[in-house]
Amino acid sequence: MLICFVNGMFFAKTSELNPYFDLMKSIIYLLPVIVLFSSCSPRVMNYIPVHKVDNIKLEVENTNGLNPGMAIRIRSKVTMNNGKEYVTRQEYSNDRKLNWGGVKVEVDNGSFNENNHTIIVNDDLKYTGIPDTVTIKINAPGSNILVDMKKVIVDYNSDFEFNVSGKSGGSGYHGSHGMDAQGDSIEGSCGEHGSAGRDGRAGMDIDIYIQDTLVNDKELIMCHFITDIGDRKTMFFSDKKLVVRSNGGNGGHGGNGGDGGRRTQYSRYKGGNGGNGGHGGSGGNITVYISENASTHLNHFDFENRAGKGGRAGRSGEGIQNTKGVVGFLIDGIIFSKKDGVPGHAGFTDGKLSLIHI
Repeated sequence: MLICFVNGMFFAKTSELNPYFDLMKSIIYLLPVIVLFSSCSPRVMNYIPVHKVDNIKLEVENTNGLNPGMAIRIRSKVTMNNGKEYVTRQEYSNDRKLNWGGVKVEVDNGSFNENNHTIIVNDDLKYTGIPDTVTIKINAPGSNILVDMKKVIVDYNSDFEFNVSGKSGGSGYHGSHGMDAQGDSIEGSCGEHGSAGRDGRAGMDIDIYIQDTLVNDKELIMCHFITDIGDRKTMFFSDKKLVVRSNGGNGGHGGNGGDGGRRTQYSRYKGGNGGNGGHGGSGGNITVYISENASTHLNHFDFENRAGKGGRAGRSGEGIQNTKGVVGFLIDGIIFSKKDGVPGHAGFTDGKLSLIHI
C-alpha cells in the first residue's frame, strides 16, 4: 500500500511534465496481473491443442482374464510441451482434467462408455478355440501423429459378476448448531433438526438362462441375463465362478441434530432433533433357468438377493434436557421435548430365488 501511495504521488507530479507518464503508469499497474495470468494453466482441457502437445497415451487396467460382457477401465493422458499432464480420469484432486469429448476413441469388439471410463466387451463373442481381441485406439482430433493403441485379450478365463443391486440411500444432513447468546443485546438460537436419510432402492428382478457347451473338448458356460432395463450375455470356462447380486440398497443414516446455542454458562437453547434413518430396499427376485449339464456346476454359482439394512437414526443435539439447572429444562417457562431420530427398518423382504431345470 505504501509503494502504491508513493508511486501515485510520483506519477501525479511527473505526469504534468511528461504526457507519456500516464501510459507508463497503466502498464506498471497491469504488469503483475499480466504475469499472474500468463503463469497459470487451465485445470480442465476440453479439446487437445495439437501444436502444444508432446504425446498422448492410453492406459488400460491390467486384466488377467476377460470374458464377453465385461468392462475394462481405461484412461487417456496428454503431456504438454511444457511438461504438464492432463488425464481423463483423475486419481488425485490436483490432477488436471482432460474431457473425453476432446479425444477420439475407436474400439473393435467393444463399445466405449464415456461416463464410466470403460470399454464394454461385446457380449456376442463366442469362444472358437482361440482367444478374441479387443482393440482400443485413441488419437487427438486433427493429428495423425498423436495416436496410441492397445490390444486386450478376451480369453474366457475369468470369474464373472453380474450386479444389479439397488443403490443405498444418501445420509441426511446434520443440523447447524445454534448461536450463543451475547449478553442482553443478542439472543442465542436453537440447534437445527437433522434431515432424514434416504431409502435404499430395491434390487432388480432377473431372469438368468444358463447352458453348457463344448468347444474343442473344452466345456464352457453360456449365461444370458434379462432385466427390465435390458439384457447381457457372457461365456466362460466351466471351472470359473459366476456371482449374481441383486441385493436391496441400505437406508441412509439420519443426520444429527445441531447443538443449541449457549443461553447462559450452564444452559443451552434447545438442541435439534435427529433425523430418521432411511429404510432398506427389498432384494430382487432371481429366477434361474439351467440346463441339466450346467447344473452340475452349481457349486461355482453364487446368488445374492438380501434385503438392505435400515439406516442409523441421527442423535439429538445438546441442549435443554442435558444441561445443568432448572434453566436448562425451561425456556421462558415452556418445557421443550428433544428426541433422537427413528432408525430405518430393513428391507421388507429378501428376494426370492427360483431354480428351474430346462
